[in-house]
Amino acid sequence: MATTVETGARDSSESLSLPYEQIPEQDPDDRFEPRQLRIYELSVRTAPGRLEFCYSGASGPIPVRDHADFLAKLKAVVASNAPSLPAPKPAPPMPSPLSVHNDDLSYVVFLLDRGWNWQFARQGGVITVEKGVGDYFREARRVDDHGTATDRRTPAPVDGAMAAYVIAHGARARRHSPGDSYSHEFNLHVEFLGRDRDGHATYRQPLIIDPDIRYPGGS
Repeated sequence: MATTVETGARDSSESLSLPYEQIPEQDPDDRFEPRQLRIYELSVRTAPGRLEFCYSGASGPIPVRDHADFLAKLKAVVASNAPSLPAPKPAPPMPSPLSVHNDDLSYVVFLLDRGWNWQFARQGGVITVEKGVGDYFREARRVDDHGTATDRRTPAPVDGAMAAYVIAHGARARRHSPGDSYSHEFNLHVEFLGRDRDGHATYRQPLIIDPDIRYPGGS
């Protein structure tokens, strides 16, 4: 896992480090329609002289009937404000504590620990993938605090997004990979916020977190 901190005041979509690319939208001729979702809660551990990103909780696979059922479940998760998820049980091999296990077609949801002063990037891409693997991903979305999913094309900035999701086709990746095994890197685009006494953001520190999604292995 590599983590890139961008120190400039640019929008985080402009600080994208190559060779990563935006995740495609749904293709009408090749739609991804998962019947399950996986949830990961991302948190931060502190140690002398360093920060460590980790999953404080994970859940799934959770069955969903269709996209509308997924959006309803997503809204309920966000509305709960502080999801209580069990600690993940990593399956080896796992080179990073942020490796995500996915062996099927899934909605993969990321929640940010609400104990920290951060959010998903307010504009631009919120989840991006390594160049050349877009065939296995669709529909990267940030999710606002009302549980409404938006994407990078939303005209107005979205503040307060503590959730994001992407559709990942692990079954297709397995079929097209040698030995039924694959590993794809992706980026989570977040911002750490400074606030004044009234709670208004006074500065934004973009940060790119680079885990991987894989089979076998992962949390």
